[in-house]
Amino acid sequence: KLLYETPRAISEEINPDKKRAEKIIKTALKQGKTSLDEWHSKQLLNSYNIPTPPSLIISNKTELKDVTASLQYPLVMKMLGDAIAHKTDIGGVILNIHTEEELLDAFENLQEKAKNHLPPINLERVLVEEMIKKPIELLIGAHTDPIFGPTIVFGRGGVETELHHDISMGLPPLNRALASHIIQETKVYKLLQGFRNIAPVSTKMLETYLVKFAYMVMDFPEIFSIDINPFLVDQHGAVAVDAHVTLNTTIGKKNKEYSHLSIPPYPDEFTKKIKLKTGQEATLRSIKPEDEPMEEAMYYTLSKQTIYQRFFSYFSKPTHEDFSQFTNIDYDREIAIIAEVEKGNKTQMVGVVRLVCDPWNESAEYAIVVSDDWQGLGLGNQLTDFIIQIAKKRGIKKIYADVLSQNEGMLYMFKKRKFKISNIDFNTKHVELLL
Repeated sequence: KLLYETPRAISEEINPDKKRAEKIIKTALKQGKTSLDEWHSKQLLNSYNIPTPPSLIISNKTELKDVTASLQYPLVMKMLGDAIAHKTDIGGVILNIHTEEELLDAFENLQEKAKNHLPPINLERVLVEEMIKKPIELLIGAHTDPIFGPTIVFGRGGVETELHHDISMGLPPLNRALASHIIQETKVYKLLQGFRNIAPVSTKMLETYLVKFAYMVMDFPEIFSIDINPFLVDQHGAVAVDAHVTLNTTIGKKNKEYSHLSIPPYPDEFTKKIKLKTGQEATLRSIKPEDEPMEEAMYYTLSKQTIYQRFFSYFSKPTHEDFSQFTNIDYDREIAIIAEVEKGNKTQMVGVVRLVCDPWNESAEYAIVVSDDWQGLGLGNQLTDFIIQIAKKRGIKKIYADVLSQNEGMLYMFKKRKFKISNIDFNTKHVELLL
């Protein structure tokens, strides 16, 4: 039921700065590091538009003057180092700094604690941030499981995380429906809905951040684990005030993209712009669960003849479950490319072609439907050529389909592409193409 829920579209584009994120990770790996310090961990989050407090890195006392010019009191000062994961356990965090004198005292205090720690900590830099106060502390994290790959964790955060053990888990990729489910499985969800003097927090906002976080984990298998704790939230927004990233140093260049995931993500690479015979521009792209309303709208534009030629029968009133099966697919075993056009102020689906593969991805059944008003414009040909191209890239060896003998247009298209055509019975033919 959860999988077939129609997710709401993300209201804003993810638009991560992947090059910035890649530079952060690759630089650390080249330097032989197995983790990122808090500063670089937060820079990684910023590249995926996950907010962190305004901050500065300070190496010596003379640089403290830059703090008062750039940041607003109150401030927090933290030890900074790749190996310092739990700074509060060693007294490596000083809060509520309100003056320049307190700032200097905090700097000297951390230097002294690092020197006296066993073993001593070589504290070359400290992180100074504006102190953020929000009433609810959350945790967002991910850990790479040896079987399932990256597993996303969400729940109650703060220094008492282990005590409450209020967490929920999920596997990327995430959409709004799955992110919402993860959030609602926790006890802290009740607090997020508002409690006494705490105003309700936007669940939609948290869904968006979880989806962004999932994209980051999907895009970089080099991330072995990541913890954002605490992730402070209120009715005005959210801020990641602490973060730590552990790196996977065994990832090789030959690893297939997304091979570290147990569920393949939405294939963004299968997207192209085409021109129809009328000059109208159309976009070809992979289908996604959010397309269900467009799929349903297109279905009700099809004539009875078109429906019969596609399904070999009539559907009087397809259900939500029927449309969900067409739009919510396993991208590892099925390929579905839609054609969408802009009509007025709306985006309209006008055709879809799909391949349903066998478990070994060696052969695939082909099916296509084009809305009646858009037939005869070359759309079916372009959809077919595009999905054949994708099939070759995926290593599929054979495409086949059954087609009604009276469907002369489809048979002509298959002949042009050198499909082998044979008779099943008087009404039906079988076509095959070896790739």
